[in-house]
Amino acid sequence: MSRQHLPADFGAYHAQHLAHLASRPNTSVLQVEHENVREPWKVERVRAILGRIRDRMRDTTDCADDFALRSSLMQNDPEVVAFQRAHPQLFHAATTRATAEQFTQGIDRLLRIRQDVEWGRMSEADANAMATAAVLSPEQQHQHQHQHQQQRS
Repeated sequence: MSRQHLPADFGAYHAQHLAHLASRPNTSVLQVEHENVREPWKVERVRAILGRIRDRMRDTTDCADDFALRSSLMQNDPEVVAFQRAHPQLFHAATTRATAEQFTQGIDRLLRIRQDVEWGRMSEADANAMATAAVLSPEQQHQHQHQHQQQRS
């Protein structure tokens, strides 16, 4: 899915759709409010730490499994520890050797989308839709586009 396929008012449409649902009898629309809201790391900081992790993974030959590798990466590196605490799933995915190459391709697409948000080129709502499309495999993207075209017919 490319940006051309998203309507310019995608975020507004979502809010309008929720308001419409809330107006129905016997329907409740819940709004999530988080008590602890953390700002995500800036894209450049994530790219730098992921690059450092990839370099150290490539140079590390003495770790038999991914758990030992992760422990080794966090030793004496407070930035890696901070990254692991702030983004544990991202850290885990980046340090799983069996899927590291696929992860790198997917995360690069997601980081480009996030950078567009940081630079004001895209709204959060549009970025969420684009991120969903970015993580789909090319086959899933084709199926999704085909279903979308059938719905429009």
